[in-house]
Amino acid sequence: MHVIVESLRVSAFTSLQLDYRQMPVDQWWRSVADAEPENVAQNVANMHALAEGPYSTGRLSVTVGVGRVDWILSPLPSSSPSHWPSVGDWPQGLHGFVSQLSNWFPHFVTPMNRLALGVAALCPVSDSDSGCRVLETALADIVHPKLPTDLSDFLLQFNRPVPSQHGPKGMVINRLGRWGAVRLAPVYVLIGTPPPAGTTKPTTNPGSFAVRVELDFNTAAEWSQDISVEHAKKLLDELAQLAVSYVKERLK
Repeated sequence: MHVIVESLRVSAFTSLQLDYRQMPVDQWWRSVADAEPENVAQNVANMHALAEGPYSTGRLSVTVGVGRVDWILSPLPSSSPSHWPSVGDWPQGLHGFVSQLSNWFPHFVTPMNRLALGVAALCPVSDSDSGCRVLETALADIVHPKLPTDLSDFLLQFNRPVPSQHGPKGMVINRLGRWGAVRLAPVYVLIGTPPPAGTTKPTTNPGSFAVRVELDFNTAAEWSQDISVEHAKKLLDELAQLAVSYVKERLK
């Protein structure tokens, strides 16, 4: 099955109170993107700093908040109702992002105690019924009854924790998956004077369909010890590999 990456997120958490005003977000962004950020800003009301700009096939941002740093790669707007917004094919888009982001860890001198990888992936299908059949196969060990063919909305979330193989001893990784079926459809906006009565209306476009999975793979909140830079790099690689295996196992 053809799977594409809709968006990616990596979050690093610390128990310390980060001073967003002193975080060099522009330097951080530069270390990952190998370019200058398009926008650098501080939001006093929300107590966060931001650097963002174009990167690869999407838009990359790094945000510093209270006790966390978030890296997000978002897709550019789609120009066609048949073209799903994407930052790359799966799993190449994920591996490329993780590889570049590993350059940032040595710059984050504050000890972190949690790491999370967020992935939104899409598997385009021909219609709603095909989406239900794909979901049945992907979730066969979770949802035993068949999904009805007239199903218009479906959302299922579950977590299957596993011990970390590359993190500190005793660390557990949550594998949270949120599965659903989505439709991308054009929106017609009428601008100006309404057309005369009897004028032909735009042909209804059923849009495009896809199975969507949101992954939130993270080190468990119960872990309170510091994570070293070397462990952080290995953990991020482990989270990425677990995500790849997870999707490969379910979207066959």
